[in-house]
Amino acid sequence: NSPKNPKDEEETKIETTPLSNVSSEDLKLVLNETLSEDDDNDDKTTTTTPCTNENVGVSSNNNNNNHPISKAQQLQTIYIPTNMKSEPIPATIALPSSYYESSNNNNNTSYYPTLYLLHGATDDHSTWSKHINLPSLATKYNLIVICPDGGKTSWYFDSPLDTTYQYETFVSQELVTYIDTTYRTLPQVSKRAIMGNSMGGHGAFFLALRHPSVFGTAVSISGGVDLRPFSTQWSISKRIGTIQQHPQRWKELSVVTQVYNSPKLKNLHLAMDCGTNDFFIQVNRNLHYVLLEMKVPHDYTERMGGHGWDYWERVIYLNMAFVYEHIHS
Repeated sequence: NSPKNPKDEEETKIETTPLSNVSSEDLKLVLNETLSEDDDNDDKTTTTTPCTNENVGVSSNNNNNNHPISKAQQLQTIYIPTNMKSEPIPATIALPSSYYESSNNNNNTSYYPTLYLLHGATDDHSTWSKHINLPSLATKYNLIVICPDGGKTSWYFDSPLDTTYQYETFVSQELVTYIDTTYRTLPQVSKRAIMGNSMGGHGAFFLALRHPSVFGTAVSISGGVDLRPFSTQWSISKRIGTIQQHPQRWKELSVVTQVYNSPKLKNLHLAMDCGTNDFFIQVNRNLHYVLLEMKVPHDYTERMGGHGWDYWERVIYLNMAFVYEHIHS
């Protein structure tokens, strides 16, 4: 993830637009839900699955389908074939505890919404699972969570300079197709959400804005939604060239300007969340003002906090209330 904000002094919370319909149950989860250290470590056990149709994903004829899914089965590492690299790209996937349980007729017939959870710069597909109990999250909200590897600093767009960094195509096409054909998902756009932190917050909005027929709900947490003020950082220039050489490219690939060109913009369910001590706070405020001027419905929240896991571990549950509201409506 991005380096810590050097600014450390407290700021007062400014006017916010709260997440819609955050129930007392969800707030109670943030304040009171604790997992024992042993259970937490068990839940984070990852099994590596070869990239074959026989072994990756779920078999409806599972011999143990009359028993609850095991913790090892709930959290898996899978490998997705891609045209941009010779080797497959890893992803961490978390299944709800009901996934392998049998229904009344002993056949697994339940299908699930999906949440694509993107990591920040310098992280990888496993980072979210090291900080959040993803099987518990998948079970509570009754969905499948997919954390793809984003190439450390891909920023989730197709690099015009490097054919091995085509992550817009990978996430929005190759990954989604693979997940929908391998797991029991609900493939409708209304049942597919995307969320991320930092670089992943940019990626969540960027991909939803450019592919509104793929993702219906998008949440940016501490997102770098305007690349231009950070032109010398996080290898962005390695992906798209320098801002001096390609100013128009930097403008077009920033979320804050993508909103003007996004088809079906007002059909998307959008939420933004950023800490008041975050170095991305101003670009988030700018995007918020642009969306207000365009009269685009969205949720926008600022809270006390900076750019790090102490913030993200706390707010993901509050933002999951927004995701749940829309993918289960």
